[in-house]
Amino acid sequence: LAKQLETYRAMKKGNIAPDIVFHSDDKKGPQKLSDLNSQYTVVVFGASWCHKCTEEIPAIAKKYTKWKEQGVEVVFVSLDENKESFQQFTKDFAFPSTCDYKKWEGENVKNYYVFGTPTIFLLDNKREILLRPNSVQQMDTWVDWYLIQHNPLPK
Repeated sequence: LAKQLETYRAMKKGNIAPDIVFHSDDKKGPQKLSDLNSQYTVVVFGASWCHKCTEEIPAIAKKYTKWKEQGVEVVFVSLDENKESFQQFTKDFAFPSTCDYKKWEGENVKNYYVFGTPTIFLLDNKREILLRPNSVQQMDTWVDWYLIQHNPLPK
């Protein structure tokens, strides 16, 4: 319970989120979250074994092109322990995905006080926490309302 309460203090709206170190065999991609050059970043913690994640994260993948056009990058941080499971789950995702195979003991998971999956954060380009969406639908509504209707990017 203490850890769960700490997440609300440490990771509340307005705080600066920790940098995320990417654990990847692909050294061509970003090495950490701060390497990304996007106006907004959605950070999603989940795993292939999480039933809700198997619904939500593929739904994010379907929205990714629309979000990316509005300046929103997505990063998936997996809590998987098995490399094959992680690779199978993420093979069709166009966005950066990372896994250290340490489940709840991973540095990124601990730094973000993750206690359940999926956990989603919306960050600005300075890693300030803008929103903690509880679903893909809530995140997509923010993109539609805030970015497309009220703050459209120039074409």
